[in-house]
Parts: sequence; C-alpha cells; structure tokens
Amino acid sequence: MKSKKKDATLPINRIGGASHGEHWSMVYRGIHPLDQLIKFSIQMARDRRDLRVISRDWNGPNVQTGRTSSNTTRCLISQIGHITSYTLSVNDHLWASYPYSPGSSSHDIIITEVFRWENLVEGQVACRVCGTELVFFDTHFFIHQGKLPSRTSGVFGAFGVRVKKVEKTPATGGAMVRAVNGEGYRDIYRIMMPVEEIAELEIFGARAYQFEGTMLNAKGQLRVPVIALAESIEGDVPGVGDWLSATIWLQGLVQEMGVEFESRGGDTSEG
Repeated sequence: MKSKKKDATLPINRIGGASHGEHWSMVYRGIHPLDQLIKFSIQMARDRRDLRVISRDWNGPNVQTGRTSSNTTRCLISQIGHITSYTLSVNDHLWASYPYSPGSSSHDIIITEVFRWENLVEGQVACRVCGTELVFFDTHFFIHQGKLPSRTSGVFGAFGVRVKKVEKTPATGGAMVRAVNGEGYRDIYRIMMPVEEIAELEIFGARAYQFEGTMLNAKGQLRVPVIALAESIEGDVPGVGDWLSATIWLQGLVQEMGVEFESRGGDTSEG
C-alpha cells in the first residue's frame, strides 16, 4: 500500500468486529462471570477514587435508531491487578469491554488504512512500522474514530496464548505472521521473539508473566511487551536470553491523539 501525505484523508472501512470474549480469555479463565468482575473493578476504582473516565461527543448514526444524531461515548478505566480494563458505553448503553496492555516504546508509524467496526466506536489500524506492515487493535479508537494523521507515532502491547520456549535459536531473527484469516482478526499474529525482560504478574489472582523483547527485521526494531497467563505457557517458562513463540492479540495506541481524563473517581451513570 502506498503511503499517504501527512494529514491526508485515510480510507475508513466499516467492518464487522470480533467479539472481545476470546480476548478476555487470554487473561481470565476463572469460574466467576467476567461481567461481574469488571463491574466489581469499576466499583472498587470508585471507592478508591481512581476511576478514570473519558467522554467524547460525536455526530453520526445513532447506535440505537440508525438516524443521524448526537452521541456520547464514555470509557470507564479501572485497574484489575496488573491489567487495565476499558469499558465503553454509548448513550448510556454498555457497548464493549476489553483488557488493555500498555506498550513501553514509541515507534514512528505510517498509517495506511483504518478498519472501523460496526459498533462505530472500535476499530483496527493498518500501518508501516520498522519496515513491517502491521494491523493493530486501536485501544483508543473511540476517541478519534479513524480520523488520524498518516504520519505519527505509536506504542504496541500484546496478550499472548500458546506461549512456549523455542529450543533452537532461529537464524532469521524475530518474526510476526498473520495467524487468523477473517476481517475481524487482522490483529492476531504468531510471533517468535527473544526474551530481553521478564516480570511476574498477578491477574485475577492467577500467575502471569510479561515478556518483553525486540522483533528484528532489515529496517528496524519493533519492541512489544507480551502478557500471558502461566497456564498459557507450554512447558518451561522462557527466561531472559531464551526465545519464545506465541499467538498474540496486537494492540496499539496512537500517541498523537492526546487523552484527557474527565474525572478520577466519583459517581458515573454506568454500573
């Protein structure tokens, strides 16, 4: 795909979205209903007065009636151990919830295409970064709804499953390969990555790990932290100096789109 000029209008394709059920299963496999845990995390954040809220007003098809009108998207951000939960509502109707994995390193990116989900407030972004074509789930799509500059910067994070230690160091360096066909799953990849940092975490009371390493290619180095439950690891836990393979859900955040929080704690209409 050819790059667009800075601030050019990028193509926005409206597509059906993937369910977040399989995304949450990357970090939670407990016996309690997930929606109850998310509501509990929101209430706990209110009680601690560190519930963060982002609100955005926008004109477009009303998500209930289909008629053009004013809409309000609100995002409630709460912490669940080492995981951040994003819960979206549109016009006071619960719309979506997904776990967020913050990235650690900034990269220059060229955005080439935008895929807007049918729910109008979520989407994926295609870009070129470090000489590689990638598509990521944009955790803050509800803020800009695909109206992005073509040249900007971004950070990437991921949740992983089927993680295992690679016994033989690959000769070609790190790799990312699209793992699942289908328009809603462009952001699912199989990777091979050297482990440069590792941290032990707790998520919903379960043991987990964050692996961080560099994806190598001919034109640059893409740094991606990958969070995985211990039960998603097959065999020995990869350590620093090892290589791992995994299937990941790639997330990203366009840094140029500033995020301002409406409030930190207090009452909200959701929950």
